[in-house]
Amino acid sequence: MRKKRKNNNILKFLTIIIILIILGMLYVRTLKSPVDKNDTSKIEVQIDDGTSSIKIAKILKSNNLIKNDKYFLYYAKTNNLSNLKSGVYEFSKSQSLEEILKSLNTGGRPIGEKVTIKEGYSIKQIAELLEEKGLVNKEFFIELTENKANFSDKFTFLQDESIQSLEGFMYPETYFIPKGTSETEIISMFLSQTQKIFDENSVLSNINDINPNIQNLNNLITLASIVEKESADNSERDIIAGIFINRLANSIPLQSCVTVEYVLGIHKQRLSYEDTQVQSPYNTYINAGLPPTPICTPTISSINAVKNYKRTDYLFFVAKQDGSHIFSRTYDEHLKATKDIYGEY
Repeated sequence: MRKKRKNNNILKFLTIIIILIILGMLYVRTLKSPVDKNDTSKIEVQIDDGTSSIKIAKILKSNNLIKNDKYFLYYAKTNNLSNLKSGVYEFSKSQSLEEILKSLNTGGRPIGEKVTIKEGYSIKQIAELLEEKGLVNKEFFIELTENKANFSDKFTFLQDESIQSLEGFMYPETYFIPKGTSETEIISMFLSQTQKIFDENSVLSNINDINPNIQNLNNLITLASIVEKESADNSERDIIAGIFINRLANSIPLQSCVTVEYVLGIHKQRLSYEDTQVQSPYNTYINAGLPPTPICTPTISSINAVKNYKRTDYLFFVAKQDGSHIFSRTYDEHLKATKDIYGEY
């Protein structure tokens, strides 16, 4: 009888242990599961450089992204996910503990204000954008860019004697700029990206072999900047570059509308005759050859379009309503194409 009771007690004890183990396993499973699998709204979390794993766990817990900060640390250690990186992350409560940890081990986006320099932006436009975001003093920023000597010791491409200023060399890209970064540091950030693009694409090689009218880096980037503004269609850029080179070869003014717009500081659907007569060395309606400097920073696509321009006998082009172009060999053909598109010249 006593033996039977003893066996029953052991059985009860084992049953309790098994139940506790099962409950423990279920509890652990809940700790790994999302806080709310139906809530996909994004929560931005910034992890600064040098933040400890313990503090990261507390940040996530305070944002209700994980259920238990201690288990977070345990799981990270036992699953080789302890290499937590700084950055800005967008998490949601629908993510599991493992998903969050894997993101933290991969790394977030850089810390700082997101700034996108669009293709075809001039230094003035870049300065205005940065000032709007509270990152620079526009006038001081522009003043720094007017003297390449401020940066030429660090960036080899600026040592080319043909370059007059930094116009044309602030590469269009998305940057993340921490508050308190100086104007000089921001400019260096942009120039570093330009140097990277130039190095990766051998931009500085064989410039003298392009064409007799393109003899230095300033010539190359200046023409590429005009091509950048004239066409958003990559498939036409080498043709347009070739047309401008044909005009240079025949001592015909480029007559590029975008150079006049650079002088006016505004974009116009159609230039007036008065616009084309504005006095400026950048006005390619009244001045032969290339402008003194680029009018914007061109993308690598436009730079390559100049380096590998298409050889044709076209001398004119006009933009259609959809942004593509009609190319012409003679002025009469150009006038007809213009009239067909706009109804008058």
